[in-house]
Amino acid sequence: MEKAAFKLVNYHFTKASLDFNIPKKANLNISFNPKGVFKVQEAEYSLMCNVVIECEETSAKVVEVSYIAIFPLRIKLCLMKFQTFLR
Repeated sequence: MEKAAFKLVNYHFTKASLDFNIPKKANLNISFNPKGVFKVQEAEYSLMCNVVIECEETSAKVVEVSYIAIFPLRIKLCLMKFQTFLR
């Protein structure tokens, strides 16, 4: 089995809230809002993500989490070729 090209080395939550006061057989909707920046010189990706789980019946936010994570690349890349690829 091949190793992943990157790994999570640092993350922290910037917001977390839970509200389990919902009906026992509730339908839940989940949404992800990721965005990030790839820093070529550092060969790392900074990911910011918001995750919201809402109760369909009450529109209550059951879970709302925001986090920031850093993924440095393990594989040494030829940065010039990678920059060309990104354009």
